Amino acid sequence: MLALKVDTVQIETSRFGALTVDEQEILSLPEGLIGFPGLTRFVLLRHKEGSPFFWLQSLEDGDLAFVLLDPLLLKPEYALKLHPEDTALLGLETPDNSVQAWAVVNIGRQAPPEITANLLAPLVINTRTRLGKQVVLFDSPYAIRHPVPVKGK
Repeated sequence: MLALKVDTVQIETSRFGALTVDEQEILSLPEGLIGFPGLTRFVLLRHKEGSPFFWLQSLEDGDLAFVLLDPLLLKPEYALKLHPEDTALLGLETPDNSVQAWAVVNIGRQAPPEITANLLAPLVINTRTRLGKQVVLFDSPYAIRHPVPVKGK
């Protein structure tokens, strides 16, 4: 039986402690995120079972992680209208359901915290190649601070 060797990356994080990540799970963002252009390798982690939230943890800075949410949970009609350059960079010229969009979530510091999601500039991932980019949507009606409903409010 032939065994395939899977390379791993290890990182110490402030939120999750020590993580060991398979190379196959790494997301590559060649241009980084808006405001963080030098950080290009990330891993997506589920917040907890049953939660709609995920974490985008930097593999280059253990202190940096972003909360993400599927924008379809906020706007079921949410549609990506990408610039042709972004479509080409991500290898999405041929639609084949290998695209996932994530809205970056902002949690305000006031009490109770206001929670919003950036629907205008989602992180778009080609799930086949694990290549991603935070894009600013072309000719979009979406907001940078779309309210996220919180249970109990």
